[in-house]
Amino acid sequence: MQNTPQHNAPNRPERSRAARPWLFGGLFVWALVGAVGIAANSSRTIPPVSTSKPAPVAGASGLAPIEATNQKIAWEDSFEGAMQRARAEKKPIMVSFYTDWCGWCKELDRQVFPDQSVVSESKNWVSIKINAEKRPDVAGAYGVTGYPTIIFAQSSGKPLDVLSGFAPPAEFMAKMQSARGKLAS
Repeated sequence: MQNTPQHNAPNRPERSRAARPWLFGGLFVWALVGAVGIAANSSRTIPPVSTSKPAPVAGASGLAPIEATNQKIAWEDSFEGAMQRARAEKKPIMVSFYTDWCGWCKELDRQVFPDQSVVSESKNWVSIKINAEKRPDVAGAYGVTGYPTIIFAQSSGKPLDVLSGFAPPAEFMAKMQSARGKLAS
């Protein structure tokens, strides 16, 4: 018998490059996470700088004047205050549960809540934003387990509908209108 590496180490498997697929898989996952992070931040666009202000004229396009579109949702300061106001005004309540670390919650704040159709529909609601980590009692009472979660409820607090996760403005407004329509039922 010749002295070959196979005979010198009978209990040791032969190593090859194919024996390390975890290395390449790990590098692939690392690169993918980096690419997603870059792509997430690249969606932020910087508006062009303009030295002239367009004239705020509502014409055939149906666009409202610029000054009229700066309206925002009137958020209540506390859950208890929101419930009290909802009962007094006989309005339904919209409760937006969020956390500070929730990316989709921040997208709601950027894209959905400033949308003028959502702002307009919100006038039919008493609106409150609740940090679920600071008010786990309220989040737990509504069974909230993920963020963002929007509860559309009667003035008594009884849920009419739930929106779990992010929804674009048109879908969000449709959900608000659908929930408000359940009040008449």
